[in-house]
Amino acid sequence: MTNRARGILLVMTATVFWGTEPLWVRKAGAGEWQILFWSGTLMAAGMFAWLAWEHGRNFVRSLLDTGRPGLIAVISLTLAYSGYILSLNRTTVANTVVLLATAPLIAALLGRIFLGERLRRRTLLAMFLAFGGVLTMVSDSLGGIQLAGDLIALATGACFAINIVALRAAPMRDGEPVDMMPSNAMAGIVIAAITMFLADPFAVAGADIPYLLAIGLFAMGLGTWLFTRGVRHLQAAEAGLLCLTEAVIAPVLVWAFIGEIPEPRALLGAGIILAALVYDTLPERRVTPATD
Repeated sequence: MTNRARGILLVMTATVFWGTEPLWVRKAGAGEWQILFWSGTLMAAGMFAWLAWEHGRNFVRSLLDTGRPGLIAVISLTLAYSGYILSLNRTTVANTVVLLATAPLIAALLGRIFLGERLRRRTLLAMFLAFGGVLTMVSDSLGGIQLAGDLIALATGACFAINIVALRAAPMRDGEPVDMMPSNAMAGIVIAAITMFLADPFAVAGADIPYLLAIGLFAMGLGTWLFTRGVRHLQAAEAGLLCLTEAVIAPVLVWAFIGEIPEPRALLGAGIILAALVYDTLPERRVTPATD
């Protein structure tokens, strides 16, 4: 398996876990700050347990080795995860999905400026095709503009794009890029530290605990672990594009487990997104010069 194929597999698997988050958030009765506290705490606990096993005594050094890109990754992921939950409660789901879908475009621009990544023509076409698919999915429900929520959603997409580029900008050590996992793990601690003062994190119903565990350990924790491992093998724009798979998975899960039947346009849009992803990930045909 090539490095690019490995990256595609890891990132798309991450989006499967991320795609479950709206379902668990919908089923949990806890407030948004409580959800953020427990999801951040559990994400950090799971990821730091892995890092302690992987790095052992060099755990602190592994965090310091991430340098300035690591600090940027901490801040951007903290804002992205927090903004996602907050935007869902302040604007329509449709507006949130569309504004988050700007992340691949922003990542492409930032990757070109800061990493010198030249975008493949196929990826560029797939990005616009996928964005059209997102617009098709939510065309029936777009509107209901709520400025605060829309701005949060747009900022969330930008922060996620910044996180992608920061992970791609990992410092080199001994000829290899350092492990950026500690930085994304720190984001969970920052989220928990901030939100614990905004609500009583322990005033949650026992029935909500399984959903909080699912959000923190699996949707955010394992999803972030897989994404951080996979993004190193992909261009920033392509990683952002693959993340749009979440826009397909989330409504399917809500349909299957809550019974919210998607509109025909939503199914059409999902098909367009999947077609764009297949188009981008298929190997390109190489023209072999004719020989005499």
